[in-house]
Amino acid sequence: MLVLETNPSHRSEEKEALNYVRLELPIIQPVIVPPLEVVDLVRKVDVFRKPESIEDGCGTVYKLRDYSNNELAIFKPEEPENPRAPWNELAAYLLDNGVAGVPATGLVNLPIANGDSITGKEKFGSIQEYLPETESAADYGTGVFNVDDVHRIGVLDIRIMNCDRHSGNMLFCEKTKRLVPIDHGLCFPSAFTEMGNASFDWLLFPQAKKTLFC
Repeated sequence: MLVLETNPSHRSEEKEALNYVRLELPIIQPVIVPPLEVVDLVRKVDVFRKPESIEDGCGTVYKLRDYSNNELAIFKPEEPENPRAPWNELAAYLLDNGVAGVPATGLVNLPIANGDSITGKEKFGSIQEYLPETESAADYGTGVFNVDDVHRIGVLDIRIMNCDRHSGNMLFCEKTKRLVPIDHGLCFPSAFTEMGNASFDWLLFPQAKKTLFC
């Protein structure tokens, strides 16, 4: 057993003799481990191609491509206005667990270029699988949507208390007739300051009047 005396006259001697081992909290750097299904997606990103900037209502969004120039993923950098957004995107995907069809989502540090390639300063954010052959649900009448899809999205939104569910935050695929939820950065609001901002556009859909079976 090691006993340390507290007599002030011996403190300097103790420091020299014991050469105190200092235990310090390390500076935590984000170690991003995306879900396994997203790892392969990240590996396919063409790191020599400058990402396409897409103007979005909530900030800048980037479209990423693979080495064959195919649209691959959507990257949303962390924004000062809502630093929780990337984590909310990941949490919504994990909680959905494939039920409502939230596209595969992970968290990454991605270099965003100022020049001709994405070899510039790294930005932290969410990366989400790009869904080809889909369009904004806002471009369609609500009558084409599947009842079960609307119900599944409704259940998801209530679970995560989505504050930004409008038709522009859903995608519709004419080929499969599926309705897919996206954009979950404004979920999990503060119970004291943000709960009143919750918005569920699907409440106005005729499918929402049907009996819930999902």
